[in-house]
Amino acid sequence: MGIKYYCAVIGKPDAQAGEIPVACVQLKKDAETAANELIAHVNTQAAYKKLREIIFVETVPVSAAGKLLKRELKEQLTA
Repeated sequence: MGIKYYCAVIGKPDAQAGEIPVACVQLKKDAETAANELIAHVNTQAAYKKLREIIFVETVPVSAAGKLLKRELKEQLTA
């Protein structure tokens, strides 16, 4: 089946807004992109709740059933 790559959007605590949307992105090996390019692309596709930040991660945590473990990402973000 091969390697899968993931992206998850989670809420990050923010003093002004309470919480802002942040994307955690796992890039494919040797892939390159700038965070501002991804933010611009996603924000043209989304109707509301525009991305404010992108964090590139080595791996996005996934359960044995293949579900994204957003709670673990959020814990890493606030640690």
